[in-house]
Amino acid sequence: MCFSTIAVVSILSLITPAPFVVRAILLLGFIWFYPRQQDASLVYVLVLGDLGHSPRTYNQCASLIKAGKKVVLFGFLESSLPPCSEDHIKNKSLIIVSLSSFRCGFIKNNLLRYFVKTVLQTIAIFSTLILSGSIKSGSTPAHFLVQNPPSIPALFVVYIYCQLYDVQFVIDWHNYGYSIMRVQKANSLLVKIAMFYEKLMMRLSDSNFTVTNAMKTELVSHGAENISVLYDKPHPRFQKLEENEKTEFLQRISSSFPELKGALKKPLIVSSTSWTEDEDFGILLDALKICRDRNLALTVAITGKGPQKDFYKREIKKLDMKNIEIVTPWLEIEDYPKLLGAATLGVSLHTSSSGCDLPMKVVDMFGAGCPAFALNFPAIGELVKDGKNGKIFNSADELAELIIDHLEKPSLISDYRENLVKERISWEDHWSAVASPHFSVTS
Repeated sequence: MCFSTIAVVSILSLITPAPFVVRAILLLGFIWFYPRQQDASLVYVLVLGDLGHSPRTYNQCASLIKAGKKVVLFGFLESSLPPCSEDHIKNKSLIIVSLSSFRCGFIKNNLLRYFVKTVLQTIAIFSTLILSGSIKSGSTPAHFLVQNPPSIPALFVVYIYCQLYDVQFVIDWHNYGYSIMRVQKANSLLVKIAMFYEKLMMRLSDSNFTVTNAMKTELVSHGAENISVLYDKPHPRFQKLEENEKTEFLQRISSSFPELKGALKKPLIVSSTSWTEDEDFGILLDALKICRDRNLALTVAITGKGPQKDFYKREIKKLDMKNIEIVTPWLEIEDYPKLLGAATLGVSLHTSSSGCDLPMKVVDMFGAGCPAFALNFPAIGELVKDGKNGKIFNSADELAELIIDHLEKPSLISDYRENLVKERISWEDHWSAVASPHFSVTS
């Protein structure tokens, strides 16, 4: 039976009622007849998450396309893609393949629900790679790049695919899935299994990217090879606003958030938070109380969404902050870079679940020429150079003293900004130097 016939029958069997055994046989037949011709310019990319909220993965795709590759991107289509994706899709250098998601909310037992969801996702992802991927691209890729986390079952499925069709298995390590599960207080047995699983996948990969040198060191210690540190870089839309641009923006945005009008005359401090238990917003609130008691006049904008946002908004309302105005806006995508570009200082309360990843919010602040004060954790020194582009703090008291000291000595902030401009490297230049060699035909 020819490949095209198998393909048609397989797809029909998946979308029409058919016994499971029949579907399994047809899928195995499809795998057997699947075209083995490999296209050296084709790269598959998979993220087990929303493509619209996966900026680093999309940056990888855009850079691959610029380097002359054709990309098939697999993921969930839950929000809109970046505007630049439209041109890539039109000229067929980018093909989007939507993955099916499974909630399994009807299963009450958490462990059983996780197991069933994982099995269903494994089958669905593998079927999509084999069926949709082959039909849309017409051949097998030379490389397969997968974002981690989410880890389960994405790494396993991609590894099996790469073994079947002799494809280079490339992992982009943003963090560790097991460390996030541990912070979220997942079942301890699951966490141990996830840790073993990820460490195994490290050793089985052909190439690896990490977001920090600390993460690279860990991968090496676990037996991984061919590892490059690919730092996140700010998007070009993040730029410092000139005074007239700042005034225009604040006047416009204050119609929606009146508190921001105060930033026309007072220093503006910005922070972005996920409002979750692993990011202690109370540190910033306590620091602002100290600033209030020292009669500082500030406007503080804290962006983001999350489960604890309403709780902290109620706590803020209870406080008499005198000359300190606090606003918690949810901004349009084009306004967030402008808010950072208008800011005097930024604050990051990010603490890494692994100690090895870096806060993208600080990368964005630096792109907008906004120096940052960051809460200390092992890898943060790779991004925030203490005394060069910002400062690192350990407590609310230290943060308050840093804010007071730097607002009294604005020349320090100016120096940080100059350093940010001098040291800025574009994502494209960094990617070309670090990542491009991994996608050569001989890699």
